[in-house]
Amino acid sequence: MYSSQTVLDDKCPDTRSAAVVCLHHLICLLVTFFFLTLQVTKMDYSSFSGVPRFLTRPKAFMVSVGKDATLSCQIIGNPIPVVSWEKDKLPIQSGGRFKTTEDGDLYQLTIYDLSVEDSGQYICRAKNTIGEAFAAVSIKVGEETTVTESAPYFIQKPSSIKVTLGEDAMFKCKVQGSPPLSVNWEKDGRHLRNRADAGRFQIESDAQQTSFSQEWMMFQCRY
Repeated sequence: MYSSQTVLDDKCPDTRSAAVVCLHHLICLLVTFFFLTLQVTKMDYSSFSGVPRFLTRPKAFMVSVGKDATLSCQIIGNPIPVVSWEKDKLPIQSGGRFKTTEDGDLYQLTIYDLSVEDSGQYICRAKNTIGEAFAAVSIKVGEETTVTESAPYFIQKPSSIKVTLGEDAMFKCKVQGSPPLSVNWEKDGRHLRNRADAGRFQIESDAQQTSFSQEWMMFQCRY
């Protein structure tokens, strides 16, 4: 007949992450416990995207002399790509009238105080150890009397996210166009402001960016 007891002494393995049970000091059973952690996070495109890929590309447009112009694109890749800009196949360095910025997967080139000589083809090039991708766009700079209009387009598209029950969710997008845009958010085909529970949704906007928080389901951003 065997008696069973829990003993932690120098005759059995020493461990802080296991339970050791000795049967009559003759047999030592080592039982290891595995702890699993489930973490809910925002979807990260770069974790599986591989070669650089453009989610949004810079748009061609006309602009008046003396104005500023911003070229924007959204790029993903793993490893995170190195992004550079070119004009007429010559590299552009950030400084002076040219400013390059990046915010997550959003990359921008801003040109200040445009002149006619700034007209031409611009290239955004993204490169990592997996491969390379590029997007070309043209800018035409005209006289001050030129009327500039462009169709609405996304600079940054909203991304799908997952959150735990009871938490807030935020969707964000950036759009651009001329004349000024009217941006609306919809859920399941209905405007958020027309819903009975519209108070649960908070919508914010500025010159280019619009965002809202609350509730996880299918949403659309329309302009």
